[in-house]
Amino acid sequence: MNKGVIALITGCMLLASNQIVNHFYPIPDFLYGLLIGLSIGLILFGITRFTKKAN
Repeated sequence: MNKGVIALITGCMLLASNQIVNHFYPIPDFLYGLLIGLSIGLILFGITRFTKKAN
């Protein structure tokens, strides 16, 4: 498994866990935005890394 796939899976899991935690526990807006930004960044990094490996 290459780094792109790992980053993609980690980003998706971070996004999903952030949404679950936010549903049950109130978290500050800064932390929520930080986690969303981090997860979207990992997903985009994984997609670009994965597509570069495919070519």
